Amino acid sequence: MSALLIFFLLLGDGLQYQFAHNIFPQLIASLPDQGSGIVSSSHALFEIPSRNGFANDGTPTSYAIDPRNDLSQNWQFGALKFGIILVGLLLWLRSIGLCSSARTLDDEERSAWNNRLVPLGLFGVLLAIFLPAEIPAGLLLLGFVLVPYRQFVRFHNQKNPRIVMGWWSLISGPVKVTSETSSVIRARLDELQLDLKPSGCDIQFVNASRLGADPIFGSGEVRKSNALQQVIAIMDHTTSNHASDIHITTRGDCVEFRQRIDGRLSSLGKLPLNTGKSVINIFKVLSDLNISDRQRSDDGSFLADIDNKRLAFRVSSQGTQLGEKLSIRILDPLENFPNLETLGMPASIRQQFAGCLEESNGLILFVGATGAGKSTSACASLRGLDLENRNIVTIEDPIEYQIPGIDQIEVNTRAGQSFEAALRSVLRLDADVIFIGEIRDRDTAHIACQAALTGQLVIATMHSSDSLSAISRLLEFGIERHVLASTIRAILAQSLVRKLCPSCKIAYEDNLNATFPWLSELATGNGRISQSPDATKNECKACDGRGFVRRTGIFELTVAGSKMRELIRENAPASQVIAESRCGGMRTLLEEGQRLILDGIVSPHEVHRVLGS
Repeated sequence: MSALLIFFLLLGDGLQYQFAHNIFPQLIASLPDQGSGIVSSSHALFEIPSRNGFANDGTPTSYAIDPRNDLSQNWQFGALKFGIILVGLLLWLRSIGLCSSARTLDDEERSAWNNRLVPLGLFGVLLAIFLPAEIPAGLLLLGFVLVPYRQFVRFHNQKNPRIVMGWWSLISGPVKVTSETSSVIRARLDELQLDLKPSGCDIQFVNASRLGADPIFGSGEVRKSNALQQVIAIMDHTTSNHASDIHITTRGDCVEFRQRIDGRLSSLGKLPLNTGKSVINIFKVLSDLNISDRQRSDDGSFLADIDNKRLAFRVSSQGTQLGEKLSIRILDPLENFPNLETLGMPASIRQQFAGCLEESNGLILFVGATGAGKSTSACASLRGLDLENRNIVTIEDPIEYQIPGIDQIEVNTRAGQSFEAALRSVLRLDADVIFIGEIRDRDTAHIACQAALTGQLVIATMHSSDSLSAISRLLEFGIERHVLASTIRAILAQSLVRKLCPSCKIAYEDNLNATFPWLSELATGNGRISQSPDATKNECKACDGRGFVRRTGIFELTVAGSKMRELIRENAPASQVIAESRCGGMRTLLEEGQRLILDGIVSPHEVHRVLGS
């Protein structure tokens, strides 16, 4: 490169010399004999014969160029020009290198941009060499180098927002994404209408396909990118407030952001449409989703280290009439529940359920609505099994919690591996216990029952409101009654309710009989029924004025004994099945909710909101 620069400089000096010693004298000779503007000197660099060999005014026939243009007497101008051209040449070569190494661009795109960057930059270098004035030459050179580079940067950032280029990319390396100071983030968010409270924690995005510590955005300092700042601040705010979900929705001229805390949605604010779309693209790129397809539904996930704690983010995208919607579930894959007691399961149910988990075969179902904590309860149950003497394999989409000592398989539908295919392969692994993340279709239900019949204990989750509805849904999947009666062992239905904040809860003041007659019928009068204070006047710091702190589970366990299985086989009425369940000690979700109300743990309004009357 240095040799190339020296060659161009020598070529430029040679052309300038030819101009000064050959072309310019001929131009002077062709002028009328006036001699104005020419300096007479006995130290002339070249001589120009006048008409007839002599000047009309008797002046000497030797003419000299002004010695101020002599480079030997003004060497500093040559050094300045050399430095300007060297800097421009380095920037030009760096821009070509960035274009050639852009992995997210295909070969045609890289070739097209190189065909634009190379000739324009080369023309700028040659033009700067041949121009005698240093400053105009430098400005022209920077223009021919930086203007096409800026166009390339805009094209690259639109196609690949996870690696944001800028002017700094000509000097520094890749970007390492960490959170900025709270004051800087808050100032930017106030400007863009997001009502967040960043805690200033350190955030690093990790490539989900490689579980090493390599951040997706490389190394370096945070860049002043609005979209990146929003992603960092949103994750900072939601994780510090223990949110379970993030919802991003396109609303015509803006993008709306919401979070789900303790089962309830609350607004985070709105962003301008362009910035909001960039935030959506960053989340999709992190999850390895196609950012160009905004209509087809897609699912993915990524990992992030937040204050040295690795969290998983499960992303689902779906096109809408006005744009696109993203739902992001926040999971702690390394979270460790000591036992089911931590989730709020009472001792009587835990004792019954522990006996069901000791079965060597059969089907155990966790049922509930979306977000009811089915997978969390299932993983807590798996942790309580004998991991040394039982071969346990899970099939999940995606893996929500990492359980040491258990072989976990993640379903990849885009690679052609479905629940059905994964379950068929697991049957050949001599597993004692098989956990299925969710029974979604007829094929998965049939294979699960087949595995339960052939000697494996199958634990699975399924969407259903209660135990009896779970039996009906399996029958709708085409499971024959005698097969279901032979395989079913237990059904655990559950819901999640918000716990009252112990620091600010108040006694229930309304008329209980008028508002909740279903509760007054069972109330003993010895309970401590409480409710949350008015949210508009609540200044409790323990719950941030919400009146609730975290959630607890409400559980309904149905153990399928021999008599109940016989009722299922004979297609007995639902009332007989429920009566038999009660004989086995089953308490409904509503009854368990009433127990929590009487204990002052939850409010009547919360149980009514979740379970109805």
